[in-house]
Amino acid sequence: MIKSKTFNHTFLSHSLNGIFTGNDINDFGNLFLNKIGFSPFGVFIAWGVVISQISSSLLLIANKAVKISCIININILIFGIITVHFKEG
Repeated sequence: MIKSKTFNHTFLSHSLNGIFTGNDINDFGNLFLNKIGFSPFGVFIAWGVVISQISSSLLLIANKAVKISCIININILIFGIITVHFKEG
């Protein structure tokens, strides 16, 4: 139980950090996603990911809609690994 709450808080803090530290989400959409082929939808995708990550993390912390929340977070992880971390490390 403690590990899962820590994992959920990590996801939540990652998303909230992007919102409260300036223009990180818009920059990620414009300067990264649009340049790798998601133009002109990069900003919308970035905000969609952040909003879904926040909502699914809150649902997991509350132990509600666990299956769909896990599916959302797994997809975010896979997408992030493929588009960002596989190349950048």
